[in-house]
Amino acid sequence: MKKRKKIFIVIPLIFVIIAPIVALFFTGYAHYANVSYGDKAEERVDIFIPHSAKNNENNGCLLFIHGGSWAGGDKAEESLKCRVVANQGYVTATMNYSVFSESNQDSYNVWLVMEQISKAFVKIQQFCEEKGVNITMGATAGYSAGGHLAMLYAYSQADKAPFKIAFTASLAGPADFSKELWGDSYLAIANRLLGKEVVQNTASENLEEAMNAVEPLSCLSKNAPPTLLAYGGRDDLVKAKNGEAMFSKCKELGVECDYLLFKYSKHLMLLDIFKRVNYNRYLGKYCRAYFGY
Repeated sequence: MKKRKKIFIVIPLIFVIIAPIVALFFTGYAHYANVSYGDKAEERVDIFIPHSAKNNENNGCLLFIHGGSWAGGDKAEESLKCRVVANQGYVTATMNYSVFSESNQDSYNVWLVMEQISKAFVKIQQFCEEKGVNITMGATAGYSAGGHLAMLYAYSQADKAPFKIAFTASLAGPADFSKELWGDSYLAIANRLLGKEVVQNTASENLEEAMNAVEPLSCLSKNAPPTLLAYGGRDDLVKAKNGEAMFSKCKELGVECDYLLFKYSKHLMLLDIFKRVNYNRYLGKYCRAYFGY
């Protein structure tokens, strides 16, 4: 019995190790780094175009958005995911975007990032067209704060994209901004998403309503695209209750949704090998199902 357990642990572990190596060294795609989608220094996107994409009349692009508490991070953190999915025949990209800092705390808000995602999609479509690849669909995916941005864009800004947003995926992304769930972190999150000046000038009784506008759970509607959710059961930073609330509302509204619980994982989502493999499989499954090839 112990031998069987070891086998069941080792096989997915080998897959987790080998898949990135295959993605890095056996490339079925072209990689274009630091493509500019705007005038700001941070407005850069890396694009991965499969060699097979030219053969398709229609292609989908899965845009990965990095985490970093809306105040840090880099597009390189999502590069490996891009490579893995690109090797399956789908155009992928990972973008840098403006983040909250001490110098921009009064003027910064999440809507600036929403505009940047739209600009990145437009640039990706134009760039791919120049390479002979037709992009007619898109999708958003992200980790942590990037998961929040991916969902918020798909639920509230999809009409700003140059094409249909076919699905969205969130790996440990904040989705429910209730004060009870976030406690002492609530005000700091509000400052980063709404802008410190806005928060200071908003009456406390009205702040919850303002936060609803940037909360994926509140923005979720029956017209939302299919959604893939994954959360860590021991995550103290972005609690699994975020995913539970999202999954429950998706079912209530009739939105296609899959929810993966990484039972033993904290925020880095590292301790559930089977779930990690399964999440990657689900990304491929969503691409096939909702990009249609």
